[in-house]
Amino acid sequence: MTMHNPRGNLMYAADIYSRTQHMYANPPYTSNFNSHNRLSCIDRPPYSFVALIVLAIRSYAEERATLKDIYRYIETTFPYYREKSPCWKKSIRHNLSLNNCFIKSPRSIHDLTHGHFWRLAE
Repeated sequence: MTMHNPRGNLMYAADIYSRTQHMYANPPYTSNFNSHNRLSCIDRPPYSFVALIVLAIRSYAEERATLKDIYRYIETTFPYYREKSPCWKKSIRHNLSLNNCFIKSPRSIHDLTHGHFWRLAE
């Protein structure tokens, strides 16, 4: 079941980012595994795939990223996804292609590398 957001998908992505920005500035992954307020390295992060994608895209200066960049950011930031089977990558692709707050933009004609850039809707 999905909740209707009266402000639209763009605001939804911005809301997700603002809610999680503080947590990323102070990552919950520490060596203190006995604390109930913190997550261990093997716990699944409490963020949706949309939130993870928004954070990955916003981590780049140009605020655009390739699919490979998004994967790399998530695996680097969250050890859970490094240890897990690669099935989560299918969910990332699914969210990128179906969510209106993500826009696929082509590379320059001079850039001969494979793939597109993903950015947030304006």
